[in-house]
Amino acid sequence: MLLLISYDLDAQGARPANYEQIRERITSSAIEARRALYSQWLVVTDDSPAAWVERLRDLLTPADRLFVVRVTGSPNGWLPADFWEWINSHV
Repeated sequence: MLLLISYDLDAQGARPANYEQIRERITSSAIEARRALYSQWLVVTDDSPAAWVERLRDLLTPADRLFVVRVTGSPNGWLPADFWEWINSHV
């Protein structure tokens, strides 16, 4: 399954460290992972969106935001062609 993980960190003074910790957690936990935008990842996984929220929860503060959703249907946007090939191979 392909999931979109999107987040906005609002932790004062710790943003770069927190973003790196999230990147490490995502890339080490996913079957495959590609960063679509600065704080947005697409991951191939056998785990549910709820499982991913729990997996990342300890890296977030109450001021942060996190959104995880399964990618289905016909996604659209402006990304490199090879990225679209990868997405379409997992949808």
